[in-house]
Amino acid sequence: MLVPRRSWGFTFVIKRPEIAGNELEIPRIGGAGVKNDIAGFASVSGEKGNAAFDADAVVNELKKRNLVKPGNRTKMVNDTFESSTGELYMNARKKFMSVVTPNLQGICSEAGAGIDLGNLKIDEMSVKGNLSLVSVDDSKPLQTSNRMVLVFATDALNNKMVFDEKERLTLRDIGGGPTLVETGKFTVTVKNNNADKLKIWALDLSGNRKLEIKPSKVSAGEISFSVDTAKLPDGPSLFFELQK
Repeated sequence: MLVPRRSWGFTFVIKRPEIAGNELEIPRIGGAGVKNDIAGFASVSGEKGNAAFDADAVVNELKKRNLVKPGNRTKMVNDTFESSTGELYMNARKKFMSVVTPNLQGICSEAGAGIDLGNLKIDEMSVKGNLSLVSVDDSKPLQTSNRMVLVFATDALNNKMVFDEKERLTLRDIGGGPTLVETGKFTVTVKNNNADKLKIWALDLSGNRKLEIKPSKVSAGEISFSVDTAKLPDGPSLFFELQK
């Protein structure tokens, strides 16, 4: 409601709504005061309150209310974040992000090894980039899919591209073709019900099969293979097909 305040202004009184059982009230931290003068002008008088917003305390409260799973790995003080479903995870300090769903699993990361996402285990990745496995078999999950594509997306630049800094903050010359793709080596293990029947091909950018890749290990439910994209006869591939 509005309460008259002298002849030149109003004070707003807002009734606080009731909090439902599946809701969490998060207090606002800080704020600013407003000073009115007799001429009808207003000015911000400065920020009030110096308490920092405690995001981790909010996450912990969400866990207590069962609005977020107890095992959620979000810890903002360490720059780690996980979605409420657990499908997305990011560790900003380590420059690492993972996606784990029934139909797609993968990482964006520095070079590394020993990362197990469930259906995709990354035994080796020699350069930073994106390494992901996706089912392209209608809506079948990776566990039962008959056709999947592995994506190995590394650094790519135009030929003769020029930056002012090694961090590539300022682009001086955009360059041109051909595109230069960083090569690298990876070794992965895929868990799939049809693993012992799968064949693997390196693909070109149009999706055409270029070279069949022989697996290094095959067993019931698992297939492992390695690729060094610098050694592919037709140049580095970004996509690899696995099909029954």
